[in-house]
Amino acid sequence: MIDLYQYKVAWCPFCDQGWVVIAKELNTGELYLFCEECELEWDDPKNITKNNGTRDKYGRITLPSIEDIREKGWEDYIIKDPYMCDAKILEISDFSEDKLWNEYAENMKIGNYPVDSRLITFEVDDTLLTARGAAYKKWMPSMIGKSIKINNYFVSLGNIEKTELSEKGIFQIKDNVYSITGDILEMNENGMTFVIDCGNIITLAKRYSGLNDIKVGDRVHMDIGEYYIYNMEFEYERENRSS
Repeated sequence: MIDLYQYKVAWCPFCDQGWVVIAKELNTGELYLFCEECELEWDDPKNITKNNGTRDKYGRITLPSIEDIREKGWEDYIIKDPYMCDAKILEISDFSEDKLWNEYAENMKIGNYPVDSRLITFEVDDTLLTARGAAYKKWMPSMIGKSIKINNYFVSLGNIEKTELSEKGIFQIKDNVYSITGDILEMNENGMTFVIDCGNIITLAKRYSGLNDIKVGDRVHMDIGEYYIYNMEFEYERENRSS
């Protein structure tokens, strides 16, 4: 799953519905700016206006690396995510098929499948979690034992519903399959992406079904889903680059 929100630089001045992010043209390797909502394009983060965007100037899109962005001189334009958390990497598995997501994506005709990725076991605030590591990252054995900053992203393949449960938390079913209970802190306009306070961990979450009259402040239960690491902050990458 490629999530270009990793490198967002501005709110779109044209559609006012989504983030302008740093993207990479797959064939040429050229970096540019792209609104994931209205798909308008720009060439320069210093000059993103309502009237100077282009369409269809670039071809197939992919996620740039932080090294690409530094070489272009655009690192300082990245809007840092306030919900990144400190994590210690404990284990990195071999590549395996994400069977749960593949089956769901095929049935619902969404996303790209099949997906192979590594399972990353890490510790956040004395809580052990196992997540699918984004496939475009080079999850190397040398990362084991490192403390880095990451985003957790809980993708629910089941329903989300209000709950009266008094206990918030993240409950492991198996491997990287969980259910979560927590309070909604933020929710995007289409009602599919959330920030949820699960107690000792604040997590990003996305659901594909079962949204019924949910709003910010509600306590909700999301079942069943998988955790993903879709963003890894720069401390480790900077250290690795200089070593």
